[in-house]
Amino acid sequence: MTTPLSILLVEDNPGDEFLIRELLLLTPLHVRQIFSATSIADAEKILEQDPVDLVLLDLTLSDSFGLDSFKAISRFDSVPVIILSGLDSAEMAVQAITLGAQDFLLKGEFDEKILDKTIRYSIERKKNLEELRISNERYRIVSKVTNDMVWDWDIVGNTVFRSEEQFVRQFKYPADKKDMNQDFWLSIVHPDDRKIFDRIKKNLQENTHENMFTEEYRILDGEGNYRFVNDRGYLIRNEAGKVLRMIGATHDITEKRKAEQELRKLSLIAKETVNAVIITDPDEKIQWVNDAFERLSGYTLQEVIGFKPGSLTQGPETSISQKQYLRKQISKNEAFSCEILNYHKSGSAYWILLQGQPVFDTDGSLLYYFAIQTDVTERKRVDEILKKSEEKYRDLFDTMPASIFIWGLNDLKILEVNQKASEQYGYSKKEFLDLTTLDLRLPEDQYKIIDYAKTALQHNYFSSNGVWKHINKSGEVMFMQISSNRIDYNGLPAMMAIATDITDKIKLEQKLEEEREKSEIEIKQATITAQEKAQQEIGRELHDNVNQVLASSKLFLGLLRNNRGVHDPYLNEAESLLTLAINEIRDLSHILIAPGIQGSEFLKALDGLLNHTVGAAGLEVEKNVNGFLTEGLDEQLQLTIYRIIQEQLNNILKHADAGKVWLTLIHETNKVYLRIKDNGKGFNLTDVTDGVGFLNLKNRASLYHGEVQISSYTGKGCELSVSFHIK
Repeated sequence: MTTPLSILLVEDNPGDEFLIRELLLLTPLHVRQIFSATSIADAEKILEQDPVDLVLLDLTLSDSFGLDSFKAISRFDSVPVIILSGLDSAEMAVQAITLGAQDFLLKGEFDEKILDKTIRYSIERKKNLEELRISNERYRIVSKVTNDMVWDWDIVGNTVFRSEEQFVRQFKYPADKKDMNQDFWLSIVHPDDRKIFDRIKKNLQENTHENMFTEEYRILDGEGNYRFVNDRGYLIRNEAGKVLRMIGATHDITEKRKAEQELRKLSLIAKETVNAVIITDPDEKIQWVNDAFERLSGYTLQEVIGFKPGSLTQGPETSISQKQYLRKQISKNEAFSCEILNYHKSGSAYWILLQGQPVFDTDGSLLYYFAIQTDVTERKRVDEILKKSEEKYRDLFDTMPASIFIWGLNDLKILEVNQKASEQYGYSKKEFLDLTTLDLRLPEDQYKIIDYAKTALQHNYFSSNGVWKHINKSGEVMFMQISSNRIDYNGLPAMMAIATDITDKIKLEQKLEEEREKSEIEIKQATITAQEKAQQEIGRELHDNVNQVLASSKLFLGLLRNNRGVHDPYLNEAESLLTLAINEIRDLSHILIAPGIQGSEFLKALDGLLNHTVGAAGLEVEKNVNGFLTEGLDEQLQLTIYRIIQEQLNNILKHADAGKVWLTLIHETNKVYLRIKDNGKGFNLTDVTDGVGFLNLKNRASLYHGEVQISSYTGKGCELSVSFHIK
């Protein structure tokens, strides 16, 4: 062994340590460095920091004893360990070997030769064990990811190992049967196929130089169904050529066999059809064609087997875009349908309608493509005549006053536009043909056109009419009135769209709508202002004039009673009625005259309103205005909120028979939220939503883009919610 070794000696007896060091130096081993440790803790530090090739370990140490010492060192599993043991601990050393140690030496019973041999053997054994571990791990991983059931048959001992996952998944047997011997496997082979194994056995005995075999046969699975399998095996022989062991893999080919049977059925059907039929493998190579293909293309079955169809039948005038479309669909294992120009064996061109369909097995793997070719040469000739006659209408197409687009339903690419489209959108025709219809849509609307195309593809006849938002080359939004119809364009499904720019019309309508809304707000504002003014005048008149007249009348009654000595019960009743009228007018004036609302005066006015109206009626009010700040709110908005609260409280007092009211006001950055809830008798919403009071609330709120909601049920109270949008 020429590789320099680093050896860790774990020994707390100085004499034993000195002796072992001397013996190591006497061996022919190339010892680069000897590390010493008197405890497990010291040994672990060395192993963590320095590269060590071998550990000589005494099991009896100051901080550890016996197998615990080995278990601590064994966590460094890449380093081989030799146990140093006395006679009294020899049995413990043997136990350490069963746990993974490479060997053991009895102290005082070995010399430099035995030490040399033991070290070399231990290092080599550790290396082989590590390679075996890696090999087993690879085998375990491979057996999990492959679809084949991997097996290993010891013929001498008649024991078998089979990969569990595939055994259970493919053959539907419980896992505890996976390692049953070969007699079990033979018992589930189809009776008609058991002779295959006799043939394999005879062939391997007679031809001792053969080490491989492959066979197909049927196996009965755990659900009682026969499955077709392909079995491949490799033989391990002794020097005399006798087979000792077989290693192999069993692949379930049931679906493949079914597909082959289906293919044979399709071939029988396709043979009689007037259309050409081609069947290709997953690599696109021809497996079979029918007689109609031979008549159409001029190629026989023998001439095309193994070739790709396009390499034989496509030529210089075959459309590049059609070839790209076919490659794209085939690469995605998807169906295809298109018209394409092909060439006869003699060189003459002909047109076909090509329709292909992939066929998959149960695992989703492609088995083959089944394609039908229909000769449409005559129809294309007629189309060409029509096309020439249609060229005269090209000028009409280009001079139409509306934009015209033709775009493909498969890839959404713009295929054709007229001159008006270039004028309106700002793109040249060349630029248009590099775009898709998605490029004309706003990002948030692109999914709509994708869904639209999918829907159109599902119907041979499809049309629509509507307004779409488009964007021109400058990024400006255009409102387009678009009428669309599905057409066939050069053999591909497409949409022809006629688009009229109605942007100015839409903008004018939007402006008119804004003006209308503005006018409505101004009318509402004027109405409410007039109401407020009238209420103010009525309130002042009642308070300043009518109340003064009533107060004077009350004074004169008092003088009449006191100075003249008149004590008539009617006078007392008249004086009481005058007092009641004065108080009623004072309360009514308080309601009609808007309070001064500036800054924090709003909350004071609100408290006054609650005290004069709700509090006087004995109604409990729970008020939450902690989140309401009047800073930034103009006085008119504050007055509007005040009047809405006043109106709703009056409604509650008059109609609700409530005992409690909850009032909440919240002011956020650009919104104000008002909520008034009571526990009264409630009502049916349909009876009040069109009432004057409710409309008045909505009109006041609308001045500030407010949204009003009322929810109420009979017997469950009422809740008014208003949200104001403010700048």
